[in-house]
Amino acid sequence: MNQKKSLRTPVRAWILSLLVLVSLLTAVACTPPFAIPTIYTSNHYIAVKELLKTGDWKAANVRLVEIMLDVAGQSAEGKFDDNSIQNFPCADMVYIDQLVGKYSENKFGFTAQKEVYMEIKKSLGNISEEELFLKFADRVGWRKNGEWVPYNQFDFSANAPKGQLLVNITEDAFRPSFKSRTGNPKRPYTFAMIMERLAACTP
Repeated sequence: MNQKKSLRTPVRAWILSLLVLVSLLTAVACTPPFAIPTIYTSNHYIAVKELLKTGDWKAANVRLVEIMLDVAGQSAEGKFDDNSIQNFPCADMVYIDQLVGKYSENKFGFTAQKEVYMEIKKSLGNISEEELFLKFADRVGWRKNGEWVPYNQFDFSANAPKGQLLVNITEDAFRPSFKSRTGNPKRPYTFAMIMERLAACTP
């Protein structure tokens, strides 16, 4: 009898250890690379998803930028500063990028923009950030014939250029977030920082 008891104890311990191991492995397998931010469970996010489903990219882009400003704590400013870009939560950036990519068939979003940006950079070689950004803006439809295109004149159809959205805008195409506090153009530097943050969030 004592021998049977001595055998049961290690067997039970072994079974318990196995169950704990299985539980841990299941938890790891089911854990996404980034936790879904709580902001995405709110009503305004649900409304954005409906806009994306119906293909209303003009309204969806505006709302997504508002959400991003909210996430970055920049709603009052209405623009992103260096610190808010460098510390923008990866969970939010990746989730928004994946969502926009899904409903646009990878035509829009940060990843699409990065692909266009890097393609231009590779083809043109050693050029300044400003020149690179202007070439990018021409390619994605933000500029035409050397002039910045107003947002309400963007092509929101299936024929829109790859990478056109997301973009931070107002009625004159761009919010002040692409300028410094002194009013000097800051678009190339700001956009490059966004691309760097994307790379850091998607290694």
